[in-house]
Amino acid sequence: MKPLYLDCETTAKPLHDPFNPRAKLCYVGLDDDRDYVDYSIEYSDEPYGANIHAINEKVRRAELLVGANPKFDLHWLRRYGVDFSGKQVWDVLLVQFILNNQTTPYGSLNAVCAAWGLGQKLDVVKTEYWDKGLDTKDVPEDILRPYLETDVQLTKQVFKLQYAEVVKRGILPLVTIHNLDLLMLEEMEWNGNKYDVRGSRHEAAVELLEIRKLKRELNQYTPIKPRKWSPDFLSLLLYGGTYKYVVKEAYPFTYKDGSTKEKWHNVVKEYPLPRLVEPPKKARAKEGFWPTDEATLKKLKTKGVATKIVRCLLIVREKEKLVGTYLKGFPSKIQQAEWEHETIHTNYNQAVAVTGRLSSDKPNVQNNPPEQKPYFITRFGESNESKE
Repeated sequence: MKPLYLDCETTAKPLHDPFNPRAKLCYVGLDDDRDYVDYSIEYSDEPYGANIHAINEKVRRAELLVGANPKFDLHWLRRYGVDFSGKQVWDVLLVQFILNNQTTPYGSLNAVCAAWGLGQKLDVVKTEYWDKGLDTKDVPEDILRPYLETDVQLTKQVFKLQYAEVVKRGILPLVTIHNLDLLMLEEMEWNGNKYDVRGSRHEAAVELLEIRKLKRELNQYTPIKPRKWSPDFLSLLLYGGTYKYVVKEAYPFTYKDGSTKEKWHNVVKEYPLPRLVEPPKKARAKEGFWPTDEATLKKLKTKGVATKIVRCLLIVREKEKLVGTYLKGFPSKIQQAEWEHETIHTNYNQAVAVTGRLSSDKPNVQNNPPEQKPYFITRFGESNESKE
């Protein structure tokens, strides 16, 4: 099998995102086990068509594409017209996760290299440029190119050690299947999820009106309206205690000449709140306060007004999460990332959950509440289910 080791350097702004139209591919490093070569893409204003052609030729002759998180690199190559269809792939981070019996999530190239007793990345680009707000194009070429080459060479060394170990353990078919899944996930991320931004924002507005209504109801159940429904106030309201708050009060001030003037100062007031429900056994770190999280509230044995308060609180929190995380959160993510065509490009993770299950983030599109799911829409016309 003919391997090709690869890595890409991209603009750091905005966020190394291959789906943001303003983000650019700067350099591509390739090693085919005969020699290493790098190709400048949008690092300067020079035309890069010939370099893309050369990369395509390297990829065409290869059978196995090897990288550290190559899904990211494949997105960039695909965006710039590099055809890797029909190729197999090997992710050294994913394979290490498998070799470690799925006990080392969130792997990095440095961590994998350390596990094999190899050297480390040249982190000067990150520490001296990206972390200081500079972009990849600001990195001098004599620093960026060695940084890129080191990543490719470390990936190459790791692959050779991993491949021997995989064969030794007899798990090459398992590793191959997981890497084939990676190609499928690359396709899924590339296509993205079409999202009804307008409909989602409209539903968010409807839910916000309901939240305001519920908060007005909550105010009816407390003898004193708080400035903020904080966990501390909720603890005092449910479990009892003294609510302290600050108000401005006027007082007469007398000057040396005998004249007076009304001034204002802050005065701490105290309001005793009765215990409505027995608190949980485990107190919070703060003396005299108890938990008010969702799990605790659901376990409380309430009656009367306490039942009404807890019911309202749970509904408000559920709706606030629905609005903030999903109905407003997803449209905001699309806008901030500048993703085109109202499409969400999530990140699917194979090497995060220790159970081995697939997860997604930035944003998570796998665990959505029923109220938000209608805003994921098809790009292929009405489904058969919608017509029935």
